[in-house]
Amino acid sequence: MPMKSRKKTRRLPNNGSSRLEKRVDGLSSKIGLMRRESKREFKKFRLESAREFKKVRQESAKESPKLRQEMKQAFYKFEVKIQKQFATFGGMLLARIEAIEQNDAKLRNEILTMMDFVRKQYDEFHTEKTSLWAGQSRLKDEISRLKESDSDQNEAQSNLNVRVTQLEAA
Repeated sequence: MPMKSRKKTRRLPNNGSSRLEKRVDGLSSKIGLMRRESKREFKKFRLESAREFKKVRQESAKESPKLRQEMKQAFYKFEVKIQKQFATFGGMLLARIEAIEQNDAKLRNEILTMMDFVRKQYDEFHTEKTSLWAGQSRLKDEISRLKESDSDQNEAQSNLNVRVTQLEAA
């Protein structure tokens, strides 16, 4: 049995949106199920119609010309009825598929909007974090310069104290 091909989908990084991905996957599978179901119903309907047409044709071929005329009329009525049912069924099916596709597009747009918002928030956070790190680095540099300056001043003061002591002693 050949394996069914799967659509290759682009997986987004897990930003906590697995619930949305599951919902999108669920809706996609529902759409697939509905399409398969409608195809099965259409095939079944088509086969039944073909059997009825064949049956009517066979019966009409055996009957007399008068009966054949009646059968043609019955067949025509049946055909009109089938065409009306088919048009109604097809219209309903198209409306359902269109509604599902619109909901799917709406949900995808919501997801993309949310992802854009999250990405924007991340970019803002990253920018702020980078600027804070730069500020922290500048503060560390200034602290080390002040410590060096303090040690230089302490050394100069001790040298002055030694000189003052030497001058007082002399």
